[in-house]
Amino acid sequence: GNRTSGSPVITGLDVDTADWAAEGQRVFGTGIPAGAKILSVDSSSQITLDMNATSGSGTSTSLTVHTVIINLFLRGRVQGRGGDGGDFDFAGGSTGNGAPGGPAFYSRYAINLFLDVGAGEVWGGGGGGAILNGGPFGVSAAGGGGAGTLPGGAGPRPTSNVNYVDALPGTDTAGGVGGSWTTSSGKGGAGGDPGQPGESTSGAVAHTGGAAGDAIDGVSYVVKTGSGDIRGSEIN
Repeated sequence: GNRTSGSPVITGLDVDTADWAAEGQRVFGTGIPAGAKILSVDSSSQITLDMNATSGSGTSTSLTVHTVIINLFLRGRVQGRGGDGGDFDFAGGSTGNGAPGGPAFYSRYAINLFLDVGAGEVWGGGGGGAILNGGPFGVSAAGGGGAGTLPGGAGPRPTSNVNYVDALPGTDTAGGVGGSWTTSSGKGGAGGDPGQPGESTSGAVAHTGGAAGDAIDGVSYVVKTGSGDIRGSEIN
């Protein structure tokens, strides 16, 4: 079809609209704003969008149209997995860093997401906490698990563990605390809450908490109605 800047009308379509076009379908292409939909089917070779083209002057444009319309009413919660807390199994490949949280919502297809009909919660997984490696008095401690569904697991206790207080796994709403000692102020990094990174540590060797999981990966494909409760980044 052909687009013109400032106009919502696409002309000169070379496939008969009777074969594919319907109101509400998402349209993608150069100069077509993100989230644009078909407002009306005007003829066998013309459609009108609900947004104006941002470039072009009768310019030939290759369009991608998502012909299946998906309406998702989120009345509860979708949530990413929590990252595991850091551990000391360096021989087994552990870095001591917390594991990243997982994404809550992923799409590469157009979706109308309604967040105004219930809880509307989209929560990325919390990152796992890092180990403490050589803290005060030389102590080390495991990281706590990140919040999520499934929650992140806690790192295991050190081999020498007299007076050691275990790190805790995450829950669906909160990250777990890092391991600690009754004889020292040193402690492992806490797991991140929903959509938050795990805590980093700065002992003799610094370690990094796991990255937070994204709330929405593919936000350019998603048209949201309502604000909901979104915790974490919205990307792509």
